[in-house]
Amino acid sequence: MIAAFLNSFKIPDLRKKLLFTLGMLVIYRVGCYIPTPGISGTALKEFFHRVSQTQGGTLFGVMNMFSGGAMERLTIFALGIMPYISSSIILQLLTAVIPFLEKIAKEGKAGHQKINQYTRYGAVALSIIQSFFIALWLENPARFEGLQIVMNPGWGFRIVTVLTLTTGTIFIMWLGEQIQEHGIGNGISLVITAGIISSIPSAAYQLFVLISPFSPAKRTLQPYTLAIMAVLLVGVVFAVTTPAGMTDARKSRAELRTYRVDLEKTRKEIKAPALLRCQQIDAEAKRITAELEALENPIDAQIRKETVVIFEGFAKI
Repeated sequence: MIAAFLNSFKIPDLRKKLLFTLGMLVIYRVGCYIPTPGISGTALKEFFHRVSQTQGGTLFGVMNMFSGGAMERLTIFALGIMPYISSSIILQLLTAVIPFLEKIAKEGKAGHQKINQYTRYGAVALSIIQSFFIALWLENPARFEGLQIVMNPGWGFRIVTVLTLTTGTIFIMWLGEQIQEHGIGNGISLVITAGIISSIPSAAYQLFVLISPFSPAKRTLQPYTLAIMAVLLVGVVFAVTTPAGMTDARKSRAELRTYRVDLEKTRKEIKAPALLRCQQIDAEAKRITAELEALENPIDAQIRKETVVIFEGFAKI
């Protein structure tokens, strides 16, 4: 695998795409360290340190992992790519129940682009809502065990926070699109993967705190629970990566592809008679129009001729 990775840099086009992808991911990671204006980083770090030692720190740990550590520092990328993912899920569900969206989804590439555009709009709306409530949450010291997170609370801080976090999410979406267009792989998936990989050290530390091998009284995760989780993880990885698992995955993918081909064929078969009928109606309308023009033209010519005769008679008088 390492040899194949190193050999990929010998191909100019592939090397360019790899370096571009790595460059975009580096930009994303740099943004995860740029703080949101008006935030006391020291107080926020102290709060998350306290929370990580409690049972409630699990939820914050998961949120922080998907944001690549940006949530803990409340940087400009604190929301991460989650608003876009949520918007995508919502659009997929609405497509199944709203005829207008279902019609757009069946328009091929153009319809897919429209759905993506609506997904972006939804991501921006969700980002604005989430960032506003995050700003309200940060302004309340009671939520942070008395720690003053915001130095100058008020509408100024709320507006700046909404603009900063929403812009950060939009920028991450743009990075993902650039990777997908000019780099290698799915940009959004790579951004999420980069965030998760960067959070592995902190996740390992949180796991150590939950197990607390040297302090059984503080233990919130029993060793046998961790052992069961590890066995399940190994089982899933083994089932997916073994030849049999890969064969099943390819078979399922082939069945899905066949289903899509059959569905498209059925759609064309249903659409063809309607299209043929429309063409017949159009041809019939053109024929009727030509016949009407053939009948009307002599009448119009006779009317013009008689009109000329009448005007000539008046001219002689």
